[in-house]
Amino acid sequence: MTADSLSASVLLIANPFQLPSSQRVWGTGGWQPPEMREALDWLCLVRGLGWGVKLAFPDAASIARGLSAELRWIIVACDPDELTGDSVKLLREALVATPALLLGRVAARASEWSALGGVWKTGNLIRGRSLSWNGDCAQQWQARNELSGMSVSCDAGGEVLACLDQLPIVVARRQGRGTVLTLGFHPSEIRDADGCGTALLRKCLICASLQPVAWFDLSNTMALRMDDPGAAQSVYLSSWSYRQLGRQEWGQVMDILDTHLATLSVAYVGGWVDDGDPKRGNLRVGGNDVERVAGQIHPSAEVVYEDIAGQFPGTIHDYAGQYDSLRKGQDLGLIDIELHGYTHMNPDLRAWSVAPDRYSSVHWFRELGAYGDRLAGRPVEHPVFKGMSEIERRFGVKPSTLICPGDEWSQIALELALDGGVQSISSYYYAFRFGGRFCWSQHLCAPYLDEPDSSWLDSGLPVVGYFHDAEISQKGSQWLESCLSEWQHLGMQRFVSLRVLSEIYSGRLVLDAREEGWVLLFDSVPRKFSDC
Repeated sequence: MTADSLSASVLLIANPFQLPSSQRVWGTGGWQPPEMREALDWLCLVRGLGWGVKLAFPDAASIARGLSAELRWIIVACDPDELTGDSVKLLREALVATPALLLGRVAARASEWSALGGVWKTGNLIRGRSLSWNGDCAQQWQARNELSGMSVSCDAGGEVLACLDQLPIVVARRQGRGTVLTLGFHPSEIRDADGCGTALLRKCLICASLQPVAWFDLSNTMALRMDDPGAAQSVYLSSWSYRQLGRQEWGQVMDILDTHLATLSVAYVGGWVDDGDPKRGNLRVGGNDVERVAGQIHPSAEVVYEDIAGQFPGTIHDYAGQYDSLRKGQDLGLIDIELHGYTHMNPDLRAWSVAPDRYSSVHWFRELGAYGDRLAGRPVEHPVFKGMSEIERRFGVKPSTLICPGDEWSQIALELALDGGVQSISSYYYAFRFGGRFCWSQHLCAPYLDEPDSSWLDSGLPVVGYFHDAEISQKGSQWLESCLSEWQHLGMQRFVSLRVLSEIYSGRLVLDAREEGWVLLFDSVPRKFSDC
């Protein structure tokens, strides 16, 4: 295998303001308007398919550095009017020599780009819900929401591959050994409007390719995520108090996972904080009574706490038994452990221990916001690193994914996670590692597990079904069984862990031509076709 066989297969031409090289995080983790994330949306889509990506800017010099004979796709992920005449000339020459698919939006005016694709706007806005793909693997969608695009016309060499209410919105035109694919819509806008917009773009990339294609099909796939096991907040916080799951409940959870051929990611909290008050409860660590010190952190894996006069007097929180159950589930391949901070609590534990609202105010139970930035100069003392260290020590694995407590984080916390080797972030949106930075995908979302909706399956992208151990504690394991069954009834076929998503978004899938035939490689390792 040569180094060239693993070179990037996609050249993404982006506005430098959308993907600034100086930033270690692209996107915000919140919603951004389509015009600010076109390039990021394309990057997230192709990385989810498993393809390697090189980046270029619209100027000719940058594009020239990015072009190579191994490219299969060239995506103009910006306004095509930003391309100079020399840039378009380079792209035209590349298609003469390479059977690549060049894809971009229709230009707003007559230009070299319009001439290359043989497509131009007619000036009429079209709206509709009936979307059809007329190329190979023909398919039709009935959108749940109204879609919009720009009516286009093409010269005699154009082939209409997709229509909106029977009007052309995707046109292909052969150019040399390659093909130019022109879109009559903004790709991020159509994806925002309806899941079938994403499905159409996947069709464009896969079915219009001029070369054999291998990709990861993550349609009808849900990554399961449970937050909070190990956290002390269920003992202290009045609005979020419940009994930690015991061995029996975890046994029931694992039986359900086994029945559904599912793997669950547990967002674990490795440090348990003592309030130092023996009148509220009895604390044993490692089977022994310990000196009660307010703000003292103990390993969650060794804690048994008996509530005497707290939120639920008489309740025993068997964190040690929970840890044993999680290790068993890990050994059985039913549980993956991920990072949920270190204590789930404000790092200023001394201030918390004397605060009059320490049992009632949620802000004391948020760890990775600006509260922890004062520790940025001492990374090994930061909750991100301490939490990772405790998980590695107790479970023998390095967490792949960070789930920030309360979905609150600072830029420093994310950068420290990068430095620590974390591969992805799971919030409502999902971020993956690429080129030493995190990239937020605004179309890979995390609906709550008890809110099943078939619309999440329309895009062909995976979803993250998240919940808390609180639901199992308060409603019983049947709640989980009911949720998984309802999602399956809607068409969900696979329940995987976040680690699977991390591996796919961080790896690279290549279909390599060799003398003995086509060989499928993932991260340089040959794979059988049935594996993907």
